[in-house]
Amino acid sequence: MADITSVGIQQNGTNVGIGTASPSVKLEVVGGNAKLNGITVGDDLTYGSPYKVITFGFAGDGANRIFAATGSTDGMYFASATGTGFSFRANGGTTNHVQIIATGNVGIGTTSPAELLEISGSLKIGNLKIQNSDGGRIGFNRNTLTGAIYNSSYAAFQINGAYSGANYLDFQNYNSSGSYVGGFVLNNGNVGIGTTSPNFKTHISTGDTTSITQPTAGTYGLYIQQNTSGNVGGLYIQDGATNSGNSIFVGDNNGAARFVVNTDGILLVGRSSGFTTFGDSIGTVIYQDATYIAASASEAIGLSRRTSDGNVAIFRRDTTTVGSISVNASATAFNTSSDYRLKQNLKDYNGLSLINLLKTYDFEWKADNTRSYGVIAHELQEVLPYAVTGEKNGEEMQGVDYSKLVPVLVKAIQEQQAQIEALKAQIGA
Repeated sequence: MADITSVGIQQNGTNVGIGTASPSVKLEVVGGNAKLNGITVGDDLTYGSPYKVITFGFAGDGANRIFAATGSTDGMYFASATGTGFSFRANGGTTNHVQIIATGNVGIGTTSPAELLEISGSLKIGNLKIQNSDGGRIGFNRNTLTGAIYNSSYAAFQINGAYSGANYLDFQNYNSSGSYVGGFVLNNGNVGIGTTSPNFKTHISTGDTTSITQPTAGTYGLYIQQNTSGNVGGLYIQDGATNSGNSIFVGDNNGAARFVVNTDGILLVGRSSGFTTFGDSIGTVIYQDATYIAASASEAIGLSRRTSDGNVAIFRRDTTTVGSISVNASATAFNTSSDYRLKQNLKDYNGLSLINLLKTYDFEWKADNTRSYGVIAHELQEVLPYAVTGEKNGEEMQGVDYSKLVPVLVKAIQEQQAQIEALKAQIGA
């Protein structure tokens, strides 16, 4: 073919050049742009630096273009037509699998992403899977769709969003073989462990099938039940500010109280309330300043000192020790204060005169008709008031501490023995 110099087309063997006499490829255009069926190829100075650009459609900012920098400090850019974006399709179909809209948001599986990245479907990052199913699912080392474990050297976890019939957030734990080992749920602001329907802020169910009675629902900080059927359980801690009754409750399989701390700070063992009359039923009631214990078939109180002799109980009046109970290997001693350092103004007295003032009786107890020997409290109070507690005809029955009679009896025996010795001396004279 001859050179067409009038239009600037040059032939160099099998290559054709426009604007160059030595084209190095089949078609080379130099010093201007080339356009082929709506596609323009050339230079562009829109952004300052020289770029090689491919423009699809009409020229200008509204066209779809591909920019490639000619220098080594810049890269490659894709520009979509004004107000549109980029779509990526696979397999030659009509579905946009990846969409970049005009705001810069990227959508995978959606053509209208509302976030910087929005995925409609499942996402897997390493062994982390996020599934767009119902309320959403996240699997850690677990396929949320099939339940498969990705790496059997590790345990797995899964978080399930709410779905039809299960309006709660579900946290699940699986072992390395894929078996479910436990979890908890968040339902209406309550946490449930072993139950998907927690009625309280923290509700724990042990899964025991034993039937027990459910107490009146309240605002509980911690609630542990013994079955999964909605019946209650063994322990609950409630907010005393909004609930009357018990702050801590531990019950048996039948819902009966075994350990209770009520909102007044009273500790109850084996019963749900204090004594109406002390001893009306068994159990222990501990107040801030008093303790009451009522037993039936066994001792009410047991005290033991291990490996050595000494006190098993100490009694104080305010901060001063006034008595104790001590034990050794074979006996028990009931001790009351008698140290000389506690006493003053010591005097002699006539024991026989005091003893002769006492009246003793052979009497019958009204409670069980048993007979005994003893005194009448108010009569003894007239002679030895410190041996008697209470007042005659008072609200509480009077009591006698017979050990307080021992010193008087000892003194009386000594006086009586002195009289015997004197009589013996007279007879022998």
